Amino acid sequence: MRPRRIRAELAGLGAHVTGCDFSLAALSVGAKRLHALNHSGASAFVQGDAQALPFADQSFDIVVSCETIEHLPEVQTALREMWRVTRPGGKFFLTTPNYANLMDSMNYMRESAIRGGKTISHSIAGSGFCKFAGG
Repeated sequence: MRPRRIRAELAGLGAHVTGCDFSLAALSVGAKRLHALNHSGASAFVQGDAQALPFADQSFDIVVSCETIEHLPEVQTALREMWRVTRPGGKFFLTTPNYANLMDSMNYMRESAIRGGKTISHSIAGSGFCKFAGG
């Protein structure tokens, strides 16, 4: 199921939805989209850094990160933060671009080599998440 559809279904069920982004513009777009869904539950939009989330430990039943980690300098730090704010037994959904062209792939491999050859899969495994898609 696509993350946007997950959010729509949760909103339709009246779930409390919290959006967090570094960008105020992105938060504004998210608030407008949630409003367009006629969301009946509580919602909050918080400006924050994925590498230092402004939430208490074990705050969320579901954490969704859509095409974020590839933009962060400290991927494993962000993943640890997502692990920290996910309740025991909670769910974590992560998406990364699947439309990379050859040049993007070359750049990713170069960056991966610079970072000691660690891939996103290695970062996820090392952050505390035990199970992940494709792993």
